[in-house]
Amino acid sequence: MTFLFALILAANPVSKPDNVYIAKYQGVAPPSPQLPKILPAPGGTCTLLWPGFQSKPKNGPSRFFFLFTGKITLQSQYLKDKKISYLRLTVPNCQAWKKNAWRDLITHFFSTPVEKVSFFTNDKKTDLIIDIEFKNGAVKPEISHTFFNGYYLLLVEFPAMKDIIKTQIVKKAPERGKKTVKKAIRKKK
Repeated sequence: MTFLFALILAANPVSKPDNVYIAKYQGVAPPSPQLPKILPAPGGTCTLLWPGFQSKPKNGPSRFFFLFTGKITLQSQYLKDKKISYLRLTVPNCQAWKKNAWRDLITHFFSTPVEKVSFFTNDKKTDLIIDIEFKNGAVKPEISHTFFNGYYLLLVEFPAMKDIIKTQIVKKAPERGKKTVKKAIRKKK
């Protein structure tokens, strides 16, 4: 898998396909080996079959997962558009399965730094684009991948919100003494 990181101020044009029927969500939660029976077989053309979100116990880390038909090449960019920051993952020569993979993952009410995850194609409709929109500024995730029951699983994991808040307070006030920073952390909780 190849990674490309860049900071870009304006987003490239992207679009969603027209007239997409989205099937009822039937659930998938790695590392459970149970996959929905409706999934196409692994292999063949690169296709995103199943995106999902997992929230760990209260105030714990969060994880987004993306199930593909086979191994992928991944490019990533941090983007900022007005006040919104997001991470764009581009999967060249890949498409999304029309039955389930165009559904946005809206995580606004969960304890995660991510507001939502949206899926698009580029102008030529050859590349799959996954936009991870942040709630309060960009957060660097841990990105990993593995083979999973013949499919390819991409995992994007974020630290617990409490750890992100502590890091932001310390970064904003490095000149403060340790006691003052600890007080600020307690106030944020």
